[in-house]
Amino acid sequence: MIRKISETIPFIGAALLLAVLMVGVSHSSKVEAQAADGETVTPGICRAAIVFDRSGSVGTTNMNTLRLQTQRLFEPGGLESSKIEIAFWSFANNAAYFSRNYNEPFNDFVPSNVVSSAFNRNLARLTPMGFTNYEHALAYSNGDPNSNIQDIVDRTDLIVFLTDGEPNPESSRNPARQAALRHYSAGREIIGGLIGTRDRDMNYVLNGSNGNNTNTFRVSTNYNDLSEKLKEKIGEKCLPRVTPDPCPFDASIPIGDPRCVEPVVPYSLSLSVVAATTIVSGADDATFNYAVNNSSDSASQQTDWSIKRLVVGRGQSVAPLSYNASETYRDNMSCAQLVALVGGASRASCGDAAQGSRVFPSGNTTLSDAEAGAAALIEVDDSLEVGSKLCYVLTLSKPTDADSPVDRYSRAACITVGKKPSVQVHGDDIIVGRYYRGESSTESSGAKIQTSITAKAGSVNRTYGSWSEYGAFAPGLITGLASASGLEGGIARGAGDLKTLSSKLTFANVGDTNGYFSQYTETASIPDTANYLLRGREVVDDIAALSDWSPTGKVSGLYQKNSGDLRIDAGTIAKGRSVLLNVPNGTVTIAGNVQYENEGYRSLAELPQLIVIAKNIVITGDVTNVDAWLIAKNGDDGAGGRVTTCDVTGPLSSEICNQTLQVNGPVMSNQLLLRRTGGAGAGAASGRAAEVFNLRPSVYLWANNVHGSAQRVETTYTKELPPRF
Repeated sequence: MIRKISETIPFIGAALLLAVLMVGVSHSSKVEAQAADGETVTPGICRAAIVFDRSGSVGTTNMNTLRLQTQRLFEPGGLESSKIEIAFWSFANNAAYFSRNYNEPFNDFVPSNVVSSAFNRNLARLTPMGFTNYEHALAYSNGDPNSNIQDIVDRTDLIVFLTDGEPNPESSRNPARQAALRHYSAGREIIGGLIGTRDRDMNYVLNGSNGNNTNTFRVSTNYNDLSEKLKEKIGEKCLPRVTPDPCPFDASIPIGDPRCVEPVVPYSLSLSVVAATTIVSGADDATFNYAVNNSSDSASQQTDWSIKRLVVGRGQSVAPLSYNASETYRDNMSCAQLVALVGGASRASCGDAAQGSRVFPSGNTTLSDAEAGAAALIEVDDSLEVGSKLCYVLTLSKPTDADSPVDRYSRAACITVGKKPSVQVHGDDIIVGRYYRGESSTESSGAKIQTSITAKAGSVNRTYGSWSEYGAFAPGLITGLASASGLEGGIARGAGDLKTLSSKLTFANVGDTNGYFSQYTETASIPDTANYLLRGREVVDDIAALSDWSPTGKVSGLYQKNSGDLRIDAGTIAKGRSVLLNVPNGTVTIAGNVQYENEGYRSLAELPQLIVIAKNIVITGDVTNVDAWLIAKNGDDGAGGRVTTCDVTGPLSSEICNQTLQVNGPVMSNQLLLRRTGGAGAGAASGRAAEVFNLRPSVYLWANNVHGSAQRVETTYTKELPPRF
């Protein structure tokens, strides 16, 4: 059914001619009805052909407006009927412009309730050129019909003739009158719309008299009522010819009847978002699930939904996005309100990640990955700061059958952007599964090395992780750790098999599995270096009464504290000093940077060295450098042997112990707890380690000088070893 609309369409015209022809065919009923002028017609399908004036006087601007106006007939508020079909052709006096067919471009009939891309493409071909030939407008030339579009003309009936009243050339006036008479003879009607004040030419062509304005109407000079006039006049002629579409909700009434409204069925929708994980890092991804529950027995109305994405700054709590304990959602919400809950615009941002519209049937509905799009599988890269949070909220614009409430927002599901700290061992191997000689013979086949790999996409596009400069040994499995400096600087993603590229000195005895180096249930013991170094040493300072100690200013020798704990403050070991600190039954806490004086050494005797021997050794989170041997072994009670790189014992975050720690010296212990969270930054800092253990060559030189007889290093022989890659 045709409905009138009141939109204003700007349209400025010069010599413009538009003709709409309609005919009733495909009769579907024998029920007769009276047309507006009293004639009897048979209801069926009403077909229309719109004829465009493409003469040069129309102009490009007006032609664009004409296209948009025509397209309006196919849109909501237009004709909107499967029983009214539209075609078009065009005209001027220049047949050569479109070869031999002076009515090109044209398009055959399409239903007016469906937008046709082919129709619109042909409309786009219209280009103003030539003069206004009235006879060509009516598909005639020199009294002969245009055979190229005769099939369209044969299926038309009503000509709606729009003009400013002036044919060009003037000589086309009489042939146009003869063409009109032929259309009348074929059963077609013609009505005319006049733009401007000169009506004699239109009156003559339609009615044979300059003063007879029967079946004519006026259109405003700025064309702002053209769409309304066309639908009104077409409706007067076509409605008696068509059978109205039935109402989809009540077939006994037509679709345009005011009673044709969708019945209201009560329903209420609840919604939720669930994240598969809580922390992601590097190029890891997180899966989100978006669900809507319809608690009624009936489907919902067509409902708009969206997924909101919030980025919340580092250190900002997202607890308010879970609302109150009794709320699984909130109504009448907005992105701005979500942002306000988490500190405002300076701390968070919010926007659409996905949106759509659908009907939600009774029961549970999960949005598909295609619907959720990028919000279904979230990848995290360097564009997000470590510690920031990504939160997703599902929204419904109309969650019930009532007009209120609106904008229902689910609780947020959030993930924290994390990182995977790594460790590096420089100058030596990394070996696990060993114990101090004489302390234990516990079966150690399960001892393994397990670290994380970070694969970064985007501009970085490399894989990073932990590595040792030389070999890696374990009686159990080794995963994530590279040997032979395999992950130094990262490996380009796609460069090849990561295990092959990064595990060239990772020893194994079980097929191609990394690790399982020992074929026995235990590996060789850790040398008892502590006893060796302490043997025969005299105590130069009994520090039993001290709770804190600094290496600055200390002379060479043994400093002993047989019981109790000790804190080492920041300090420097002077050149030529070899200091041993022994706290066999207590915990040594290194609370400041310890370093060797380094102003150039003239002999091996000037190499400084600090050896810390304790039951347990803890390094506080603000310490970044320790120049010392760290030897942790069991105390008299049989417990101990632990080195810990962070003094916080609870859960860690990127805000805790986040400074990179470098230990320059050997480390021997039953347990090494790597708890630093530094490194693993963005861009070029992606491969930076949280802990670096560096065995300097100066350690070997110092040991040789202290316990050897010669005062120089002398090469006595060379031995060819396998190459290190």
